[in-house]
Amino acid sequence: MDKVADKPVTTEVKSNNDHYSGQPGTKARVFSLIDPPKATRMRSVVPLVKTDIMVGNMQILNAGGELQLHSHTGMDGFWFVLRGRVRFYGPEQDTVSAELNPMEGIFIPRNVPYWFETIGDEQAHILQVESVDNRGDNKFIAHGPRVEGSGPAPREYLKGDELPAK
Repeated sequence: MDKVADKPVTTEVKSNNDHYSGQPGTKARVFSLIDPPKATRMRSVVPLVKTDIMVGNMQILNAGGELQLHSHTGMDGFWFVLRGRVRFYGPEQDTVSAELNPMEGIFIPRNVPYWFETIGDEQAHILQVESVDNRGDNKFIAHGPRVEGSGPAPREYLKGDELPAK
């Protein structure tokens, strides 16, 4: 994704986790975060649930986070810290909107720019629940210059959820 002049860059959000998708009224999905993946990357996403109108993930952050100030045109997000400490910024690059400890969260509506990072050296786990508005396009809007290493995070899977070998 490249930045052209000072205009925001848009990218359609695509999922590569359709193996855990569900449709309303089909079946319940049970999952456990007691033994999460041993993520070693700066940031990883653990897919939990997904339907046509919502997505649930756990993000695992080692030193870092999602460092690109960005917004989503079709997603309202609920972020809840389970472990570690996390600082959220927005709607401006250097404006701290929240410093969160375990059992604290933040709601970020669509079109509100934000980014986040860990506080301290402890690995952070964040529950991310997003509602998806299917009445229009859901686009990722990068605000400001592209930040190296930002964007979609690699996936880590719960035991039994790993993608089948090709």
